[in-house]
Amino acid sequence: MPNRPRAVAREEVDGNQPSRRRRAPVIDAWVNPAIPLTDGVPEAARLFQRSGADAALLSQRRTPSEVSALMAAAGVDRAALCAWTRPGRVVFSNAEVAEFVRADPGRFIGIAAVDLLRPVEACRELEHYVRVEGFRGLRVVPWLWNLPPNDKHYYP
Repeated sequence: MPNRPRAVAREEVDGNQPSRRRRAPVIDAWVNPAIPLTDGVPEAARLFQRSGADAALLSQRRTPSEVSALMAAAGVDRAALCAWTRPGRVVFSNAEVAEFVRADPGRFIGIAAVDLLRPVEACRELEHYVRVEGFRGLRVVPWLWNLPPNDKHYYP
C-alpha cells in the first residue's frame, strides 16, 4: 500500500507553523470594577457569603493591568465592565469604568449606569460615555429601583 499523508488535526499558519484550532472568545458579560465596596451595599456582602467567596475581596482595589492579567490567566478574553448606580448612590461610577476601558480597550467593554430618577441628566451622562468614552450599553437593574421593566422612568 502506498504511503498516504496523515490527516492533520491542526491548522497551519504562516507556512509550516502548526497551531491549535481557534476557540470562541470568552466574554464575561457582567463585571464590576475591582474597587473596594464600602458600607451600604448589603446585597454584595450577601452574594459573597452565599457563594462562599472570600469576603476580603470586597475591600481590595485592583488596577486595570492587574484585572487584565487575572482575566488572561483565567482564559477570559473580554469583559463587559459595568458601572453601578442605585437610588441615592453611585456604587461604581462611569468614570471608574472609563479608567479601565481607556487602560485596555481590547479587553474591557464599558457599560454605563445612570440615576433613573433624574432622566435628563441620565440621558446627558449616557450620551457622553457612549460618544466620548466608547461605552457600548446601559445597565438597568429594575429590582434595585423598585420599578418594573416597563416603567416610564426607562423611557425619557
